[in-house]
Order: sequence, then structure tokens, then C-alpha cells
Amino acid sequence: MSTPLTVEPHPVHAAGRLRLQVLAAWAGIAGPLLFTTLFFAQEAVRRAEFDPIAEPVSALEAGPHGWIQQLNFVVFGVLTLVHAAGLHRTLERSPAGWSGPLLLGVSGIALLGAAAWPRREDASGATYDPALHFVAGIVFFSSSALALVALSHRLSRGGHRRLSWYALAAGSLGLVCFVGFGLLVVPDDGPLHPWAGLAQRLLILVLIFPCRITIAELARRIARHGIGQPGGYAVDSTLGAEGQEEGAATTSNGVGSTPTATRSPGVSLTATGLGTAAITVSLPSTSR
Repeated sequence: MSTPLTVEPHPVHAAGRLRLQVLAAWAGIAGPLLFTTLFFAQEAVRRAEFDPIAEPVSALEAGPHGWIQQLNFVVFGVLTLVHAAGLHRTLERSPAGWSGPLLLGVSGIALLGAAAWPRREDASGATYDPALHFVAGIVFFSSSALALVALSHRLSRGGHRRLSWYALAAGSLGLVCFVGFGLLVVPDDGPLHPWAGLAQRLLILVLIFPCRITIAELARRIARHGIGQPGGYAVDSTLGAEGQEEGAATTSNGVGSTPTATRSPGVSLTATGLGTAAITVSLPSTSR
């Protein structure tokens, strides 16, 4: 025989953890939107001196008002780091599942680097990179694309098949564009160099940002509806999911259905309501 032992987390602690996950998801939604809004506003104000078709977004750091874009990079970087930490605790766990949020966090650090090593303007008005800004750009675009590819596996394990394929496609195409940038856009004699600004904006506004916002919105809904465990990750992914993880079962509690997922022999994790979960451990009884 076995003796069941059920342990439930304090509802206040669970609710507080879920609120933090919701805030982290909002950071993932707000980051790209605020960043885009601010650099578009700067382009509109500096239209006479700035060419968005030819110049990258970071060229806004040059000139007397460049501090605004530096601050824009800092805010976006901090929000990305917060989002990455919350996303790791919200999405379904998987082998090496930490890689997606980690790469997302690396992209946030790269944004801080872009602010720390800004582009400058020479006497003729041309912008240039005096230090490590180019390196920060390489790290940002590569880690952003790789993060989407890595997150696609965790999304698939959580049952979010369509979003998983979307992340995989966006990340893979982002990597192809990253290589293409290095060959065709970045070199001064590259055939697409005159359209470097347009190419960069298409990459972030069409591929990277929409996918990141969609993933952040999923995380917000998961945390908002209280589908979480004491460890801070989702057990049930029925919100927007197209399927359940193998091994998941549904048991009746007399009122409705309670999603239950078995993690290891003798241990089951059960979502019992908004912000709460139960751990049921079957312990073998001993007799003398």
C-alpha cells in the first residue's frame, strides 16, 4: 500500500508569483511596441537630417539628441530581460528549455550594449561606430532569431503547435536574413547597402517583433488565468493550445475537471484553481 501526501502552496504566494509572471509578460509586449513608437517619433522629428531607408535605427544615437535613442535601447533591454525571466517560469518545461529564455535575455543585454557603445557623428555629419556597437548589433539579431527557434520546442511541448511553427519559421528566416545582412547589406560596397535602414526595419517589424509579442501575449494569458505550478511553470496549456502533452490526464473533482500531469512515478502535479496547485506524492507505507 501507499500513503498519499498532498501539499498545497500558500495561495498568497502562488497569486503573487502569477502576478509577477503577468507583469513580465506585459514587459515582453510593451518592449517592442515602446521601442518602435519612440524610434518612429524620432525619425519624424529628425526627418530633415535622418534617412530611415539608408540608415539603421541606431544611427539615431548620433547627434545632440542621441541620448533619446540610447535611453530607448536601455528601456527595451531592461524590459526584454524581465520578459525572459518571466517566460522561463511560465512556459511548459522541456529538456534544454532554458536556452530560449536565455537567448532572449542575451538579446536584452545586447540592447544595453548598444546604448553603452553608441554610434557617433563625424564633422561631415556621417554616422560611424567608434567602439563595440557593431558587436552589440550582431549579438542582438543573432540571439533574437535563435531564441525564437529554441522557444518553438517549448511551445510545442505545451501544446501550442501553431505558435511553435510560427516561432520556428520566424526564427529560421531571421537567421537567413542575418547571414544575408552580413553579405549584402553591411559591407559599404554591398548591393543592398543603400537600403540598410529599410532592410533592418523589415527584419525587426515583420519577423522578430510580431512573433515575440505573440509569445508574450500567450504567456500573459497563461499566467493571468492561473495555470501554474509551485515551480512557476505551466502544467496545463489549454489556453490557445491545440493539444495536450502526452501523459496528461483529466480527473473529476465533483464540480468540474482538474488538469493533472504526471511528472515522475509516485508524484503528480494538479492545478486546483487560480494561483494554486497541489502536489500529490505517493509514499510507500512501512510495517514492522
